[in-house]
Amino acid sequence: MTQAGRYLATSMLKMVPGAGTIAGGTIRAGVASSLTYGVGEAWIVVCTRLLGLGPRATGALESRAIREMFVQALKERSGSSRRQRQITRGRR
Repeated sequence: MTQAGRYLATSMLKMVPGAGTIAGGTIRAGVASSLTYGVGEAWIVVCTRLLGLGPRATGALESRAIREMFVQALKERSGSSRRQRQITRGRR
């Protein structure tokens, strides 16, 4: 629903010369900054966990395990895992 509303709003703004370009740029900038923030926060979580494991344990980890840690942290930070749990439980 949010995507449909965003699409409708940007489509309507495109009718006004210049306004569509400004709105589109603003929306893209907002999405880019949110994504950058989420990735950064997830990477901080991974680095903190790796630091806590120590150099020997960290050296024994495969890149796949680190990637899984990152993806899990990103999901937790994005709220997608929370929404998925709510949907699974029947709440919206």
